Amino acid sequence: MIRLWAFLAGLGGLFSVAAGAASAHLEASEAHAAALLRTGALYGLVHAAALLAVVAMAERRARPGLPLSVAGCGFAAGIVLFSFSLFALALTGIARFSVVTPFGGVAMLIGWAALALGALACRSR
Repeated sequence: MIRLWAFLAGLGGLFSVAAGAASAHLEASEAHAAALLRTGALYGLVHAAALLAVVAMAERRARPGLPLSVAGCGFAAGIVLFSFSLFALALTGIARFSVVTPFGGVAMLIGWAALALGALACRSR
């Protein structure tokens, strides 16, 4: 699972940087698409970094434990469902892609909540 999270963090970072760059080059007539790309890029980059932090934390343990597992899955799902759906919507204009975006946002929220709860449950060494 940890390798998959690292892979998705890499893809999230790659596509987020590409989307951010693309948004900077869109014409004023494509302002809505540029805004979607910027939003997807921002959230994708932040959550790719958060997912890498979860990977680093999980690799230090014999087993990641439930909070880290939920956080990693939440961040990974959030990148795919939230950011990638915004990229697809901006690039294709197909409104159906926006159906999954809120689920990605909820997955991101679950990831942050799990990370916070895991920190409270963590014993200092």
